[in-house]
Amino acid sequence: MLFTLWFVATAFNITKPYHIDDTGHLEIAEWLAEHPTHPMSGYINWGDSPAPIHLLNQPHLYFYLLGFYIKLFGVNEITTHLFQSFFTLLAIVFFYKLVCVHCQKHVFFPVFFLALCPAFVVGQNLMTDVPLLSLWILFYYVLTTDRIRSEWASYLLAGLIASAAVLIKYTSLPLIPAIFLAILFRKDFRYLYLGLIPVLVLALWSLFNYFDYGGIHLLSRPISEFSIQRLRVVCLSWVLCMGAIAPFTLALASGCIEKIKPRCSGVLHTFLGGVALLPILLFALFLSNWLSEDQTDFVFRSLFFVNGLLVLSVILYVVLRHLKACCALEMERIYTELILLYWFFSGFAFVVLFAPFMATRHVLLVLPPAIILLHKYVMFQGRKKFLVLSLLCSISLTLMLAVSDFSFANFYKKNAEVIAEKLEGETVWFSGHWGWQWYARANGMRQIDPHNLSAVQPGDYLAYPEKIHQQGTKIASRLILFDDFFEVNERRSWWEYVSTASPARFYISSWRQIPWNFSRDSFGPIIIFRVKNIISDE
Repeated sequence: MLFTLWFVATAFNITKPYHIDDTGHLEIAEWLAEHPTHPMSGYINWGDSPAPIHLLNQPHLYFYLLGFYIKLFGVNEITTHLFQSFFTLLAIVFFYKLVCVHCQKHVFFPVFFLALCPAFVVGQNLMTDVPLLSLWILFYYVLTTDRIRSEWASYLLAGLIASAAVLIKYTSLPLIPAIFLAILFRKDFRYLYLGLIPVLVLALWSLFNYFDYGGIHLLSRPISEFSIQRLRVVCLSWVLCMGAIAPFTLALASGCIEKIKPRCSGVLHTFLGGVALLPILLFALFLSNWLSEDQTDFVFRSLFFVNGLLVLSVILYVVLRHLKACCALEMERIYTELILLYWFFSGFAFVVLFAPFMATRHVLLVLPPAIILLHKYVMFQGRKKFLVLSLLCSISLTLMLAVSDFSFANFYKKNAEVIAEKLEGETVWFSGHWGWQWYARANGMRQIDPHNLSAVQPGDYLAYPEKIHQQGTKIASRLILFDDFFEVNERRSWWEYVSTASPARFYISSWRQIPWNFSRDSFGPIIIFRVKNIISDE
């Protein structure tokens, strides 16, 4: 069953074109493969102009692994996504083992809810989030399992795994206090020194940074300015993201009803079944033009928010359930649950306080403890048919979003080839990043730099994709372009109306831009201009 889940998750990703941050990761990995002792000294164009790699947010362990892998096996979608699938398998297998530590009944359902979650399946790509998730799961499994008979070995392994996780993404910094908390809860004070392993690794990494480029990468990361207004907006966005990827809350709501046992439980369960059918009704009304995109956005925003609040409310119920034991200093008795609660709230707090924006992948890191706690204390007490219904909803949503996101990524790969073929023999420049940057370069186009246009000549062409992150406005101030020469566009098919795009809402979400919606907008256009003249710097 675990290998089947891994196969399904991998199948969605195996031939998917490079997408969103994949290009940046590949370019860094290629640099590292050739310059392993100077990982941050290379340059990458991920803004307006080429800039040093050390200005980007992430440390480099994942990129080292990817760089050495592509040096051995080359770069194409299948081989690199097979590399990524190793972490997918690691996450699924050890999440199952973690569930078995905490739950006795229906242990496969929590694994289904994670492995078939849209944030897990759709968000694989070549990004660091699934590798990071796999290490977090492995870390907390090591801290809570009783299968490692030596406490010393347990804390040593936890320290090494935390070190690797921190070197993949600084979001893993909360793992360091987790080791000390575990030692405190279990009163294993003689092993406190093992909690310093990731601290030492970070110190060595920082020293390596200094000799590489003369700075300390961890300390030079931009930190979002703190304000109550920003905190409110980010928290609301976090709740929305959680609600958007958690169809398992149907089973959770059924468990809440069974726990409270109101007289109208039958009516409430009937209403709950109707809620499961609501997206189908909305989609039918959207297809028949009875509802606009803005109207469906409003309904989904409300639904996602209530859904996310339900998850948070039940987690808080679990906290209250353990409060008495904590006040009585009986923490050793509820050690494993306290570790899961720390996992959830530390992951939530770190992202809310320090992440520059919110996205479904930021919520993914705290899904495992949420699913286990919800399943253990509430979800499995609900009616079993709602467990099955939740699973079917998860599969359906993930399937639709995976197909839509594949088409979103493929639009730029396919049309980079179309443009190169149509303008064969011409000099074609391109603006824009994400997967488009990789495929435009692969098809012979040259990336434009708005601060250095000396190589651009009148009569050259510029491929300008409107709906992706790029340096477009600064280019327009220095180039005089003919009117639209032609544009490449593509209408979506009806099964792609469940959208992760416009422009990339699944990867950058907010209260206004919900993580997915119904949309008829095209993925394009990519407008092809002909350069008429260049305005000089003077």
